[in-house]
Amino acid sequence: MVINPENVIRIGQYQLENLQRNKIGFVFLDLREPELRAREGVGHWLLQGSHPMTAGEAANYVDSLALPPNTPIVLVCENGAKSLGVAMELETKAYINVYIVEGGTSALTFET
Repeated sequence: MVINPENVIRIGQYQLENLQRNKIGFVFLDLREPELRAREGVGHWLLQGSHPMTAGEAANYVDSLALPPNTPIVLVCENGAKSLGVAMELETKAYINVYIVEGGTSALTFET
């Protein structure tokens, strides 16, 4: 199965905030490079509760959870590129509710 990158569902900060605030159950993967995570830490309250891992580990991790294919999965990385690749891989494995944070963490507004 070939996935068109244009068909991957992109969400912005406000959609992610709604998921977090309304306690919608979803798997949340932080695909930022380990060095960046170490330097920035969580970096934003919206990333709390995310599972840090590399993009190469993500599909196997999701498979290991034995999730129903309609489980919401949200992916975030530095700029959205890694998330897009992982989303396309997960969709080839029949996961149907995969979302990426458009623009990655660099697009999140940091409020004080």
